[in-house]
Amino acid sequence: MNLNSIRKGNFMKYSIPLLLISTFLSGCVSIQPGDTDLENPFEKEYRVVVEDTKGLKGHDDIKSLQTELEKSGKNNKKTIKLSYSVKNKLSEMDSLYGKIVLPFEVLTLGIVDLLCVPSDFMAQTVYMDATVQNEQGRTIGRYSADGSAWHTVALYYGYTSGDAKKMADVRAFNKALSNLYENIENNQESVEKSSGLSLTNRDFDNLVRRLVSDIIEDGHLNKKGGKYVLTISDIEQDTKHDVDVDIFIKKLRVALQKENKVIMSTMAEDKMVMKSRELRKSSETDQETVAKQNTLTAPEISLTGKIVEKELSSDVSEYTVMLTINDLKKGTSLWEGERSIVKTDK
Repeated sequence: MNLNSIRKGNFMKYSIPLLLISTFLSGCVSIQPGDTDLENPFEKEYRVVVEDTKGLKGHDDIKSLQTELEKSGKNNKKTIKLSYSVKNKLSEMDSLYGKIVLPFEVLTLGIVDLLCVPSDFMAQTVYMDATVQNEQGRTIGRYSADGSAWHTVALYYGYTSGDAKKMADVRAFNKALSNLYENIENNQESVEKSSGLSLTNRDFDNLVRRLVSDIIEDGHLNKKGGKYVLTISDIEQDTKHDVDVDIFIKKLRVALQKENKVIMSTMAEDKMVMKSRELRKSSETDQETVAKQNTLTAPEISLTGKIVEKELSSDVSEYTVMLTINDLKKGTSLWEGERSIVKTDK
């Protein structure tokens, strides 16, 4: 058997399995039944009214989804006033793939399609903003979300760039709706009917629980070989109604220590930390009981924040707590986040 025969045999041996694997992988992202349908999570609870749209030129499939969305939930008392925008957004895969495959496809006059390799990707992102109104038409919250999706252009399956664009549009729109619904539902537990618009201990507990959960889940408080020493710095407030910041800080300290991720510094809160060291000058004090020099542990990270109140109507206020954790040595931010709570007086 000559060398050419051996090469030909090896080519035939490996080419068919490679084609099958390529076809299978490409088929994993092919259009499935129902992928072009609207997935409306608001249908049972909310009536959706679209107030504003941007970037819809050329996106007829999203327009049809919008029409279907507005037709549903007509009998529901709660209302979602929705605004959204569409923005074509190339994914990292799309950019890299285009640089490698598209030039090759042009040079080979489309042989890439014959090898069952996707010829392109279509990516899409939809941004949404929503105002939620109760049965009386009062605004009880404002929320935002976005959804991104992509789909392949695979001519060997009959999926043109138009088909891929349609799938990316539909999937991105549905994902944005789903994320928006999740944001609203996660915050509905914080809507409290009360006799006043001020924050209560129950509100503080709610906000602290959610904020600390965000901090821990983010993972930036994980320190190799130990725990960070944390101090709580200034928590400012910009509110119409009085907020007892001291109570909020205390609950925040307790919640953080329960997570066993940090050691709380008391240098800023407890004046006796420094005053006790002044006893070194006292002849009446047993110096063996006085704290020695170089024994204080300096904080490594600090937590700062702000509480802001925004009046949504005469009897509805939204409080937003914004927190930042800073690395004191580097002067950089380790974590930033915020949570909101709506108070109604009715």
